[in-house]
Amino acid sequence: MRELLPLCGAVLLGIFVSLLFLSDRFLYGTGHTDRPILGTVAWLLVASGCYGLAVWATLREERRARPPLLPKPIKTLVWVLFVGIAARGFLLPSRAIQEVDYCRYMWDGATVANGMNPYMYAPIEVKSWHGFGGAPSLSADPDPRDRETWSKQLDLIVSSPEAIDTFKWINHPEVRTIYPPLAQGLFALAYLIKPWSLPVLRGLFLLCEIGTVLLLFDILRRFRLSPLRILIYAWSPLAIKELANSPHVDALVVFTMALALWTWLRVKTARGAPLVGMALGLCVLAKTFPLILLPAALWAARKRWNLGAAAWLFAACAATVLAGYAPFISGSHGGLFDGFFTFAAAWHKNSGAYGVIAWLCERVAGEARWTILGHERLAAEWLARGIAGGCIAACTLFAAVGRFPRLWLEPTPAGASPIEAEDPAVASTRDLAGAWLIALAALFLFAPTGNPWYATWLLPFLCLLPSRALLLLTALLPLYYLHFYVEYHAAELTAAGYATALCSQLVRAAQFLPVWALLGWDLSRARRARA
Repeated sequence: MRELLPLCGAVLLGIFVSLLFLSDRFLYGTGHTDRPILGTVAWLLVASGCYGLAVWATLREERRARPPLLPKPIKTLVWVLFVGIAARGFLLPSRAIQEVDYCRYMWDGATVANGMNPYMYAPIEVKSWHGFGGAPSLSADPDPRDRETWSKQLDLIVSSPEAIDTFKWINHPEVRTIYPPLAQGLFALAYLIKPWSLPVLRGLFLLCEIGTVLLLFDILRRFRLSPLRILIYAWSPLAIKELANSPHVDALVVFTMALALWTWLRVKTARGAPLVGMALGLCVLAKTFPLILLPAALWAARKRWNLGAAAWLFAACAATVLAGYAPFISGSHGGLFDGFFTFAAAWHKNSGAYGVIAWLCERVAGEARWTILGHERLAAEWLARGIAGGCIAACTLFAAVGRFPRLWLEPTPAGASPIEAEDPAVASTRDLAGAWLIALAALFLFAPTGNPWYATWLLPFLCLLPSRALLLLTALLPLYYLHFYVEYHAAELTAAGYATALCSQLVRAAQFLPVWALLGWDLSRARRARA
């Protein structure tokens, strides 16, 4: 079966070279109907099929093998690493395909690097000039103490044409930044290396991905699993497109989560619990959502060591987060978490189960409106978010205490003695990785927003605990970009008798229905096996 890997790797490289050339036709703000969205989605789906074949061949051979599992010859492993790095390297000079989140990253990085607080103002509050010409003027008269900050932000805008373009392309400029301090530090580093440079930002994200691969290598070695499993992350078309081409800060998030799991595996005694807490704190400082990992970590620490260790883990995590936010508290005008709360209360895009929940709530609540935390929304929307949040919380807690069925292949090859019988740290790490995988999968599947790059959070844990349903999810998510095709060609589709709303619903169904069907099948099999 290993003969498939050279072929699959070569096909993947060819596909991403093709995407490099296709990306030149994605010019922001112009030529929407001329963008090769269908071709891009088709290439990504072919890449996903090739990737699935490579994963299947690797796992099949591993289960038939006996330790040691180091590939023979070693060039197979070298090829896997080469393909993963080369595919990302090809995309360093590419245009971002349908995503401009990096513009916010650059703006935040410039703000921090110039000694300003990124949580103080939303970009739209820094009103420059009409048509980006003439003398800058403020949208409102600021507090006298803030005049210097206003002046510096306006200077950023007029500093270069790249700065002007970046400012124009920022998504949701009316919202203050959502990104926590560790991410802000990485953005500032990119600015200091070369202001407003997308290749530099991509290069830093690539370093994060290389760090993730190194951590996963050591974890797989401790589990006595084939290092070829690293291709589950390194060859993922989802990760290559969303972290290398787009690019998204989730590359940093994935690295910190892999670091937290590696730290848990490496610590020997309860004295190491604070190190795990610090690693989890870094996860939260990279992006807020890894807070969902904390319950499972606390339960696992109590089970592996004692209640005191769990308390120290929590204290270290809280202290790390507070230390990260401390420099930004003063001068944020109370807006430290404005962006996060706006995202949690208002964002709704490409949802899976949440779309069905929202539809049912609309039938119950009608047109009634509620105001919660200063945000006025339809009561049906608040109910749907509450129900979805309850589902996420339930899955997270059940997984934390080990009451959720295992929906993945167990990490023990045929002919190998269960390593957890020899090393309790490995057994504990396996259980914790499973709990985290379920929590993250529930967060993605029930959340109101299902952006494809969010699913990259699953990949480090899928290397250890491969789930057919979740691997299928990562393969189908490129269909998300068909939403843009429907939006850009709405007039043509309507003229042809197609309802654009129905087309968007079909796109979501194609992404999520096969995944839910396979999850249900695997869940029933797991329950029968336990019985």
